[in-house]
Amino acid sequence: MRKLSPPLVYGYVRSPFERPEYLAGCRDALASWCAREGWNLGAVFTDIASAVDVDGRLGFRGLLDAEVPPGSRTPGFHAARAMVGL
Repeated sequence: MRKLSPPLVYGYVRSPFERPEYLAGCRDALASWCAREGWNLGAVFTDIASAVDVDGRLGFRGLLDAEVPPGSRTPGFHAARAMVGL
């Protein structure tokens, strides 16, 4: 039986204020969660002090536009999200 590679996941963090320590903590938490689950964390997209509407959230739009590399085990992608400040 062929062993499948771990899924590639992306994270998303939104904060209404500029808080570098908080952002770093969220990234660390996402990385730990992914490691615990056996997932590969591809990128963490962020929006800081962004608009509430989706069009104003460049990080969120980047998450939605993230491509799945060839050979991944699923046609879609898993999004690990830490939604803050909504």
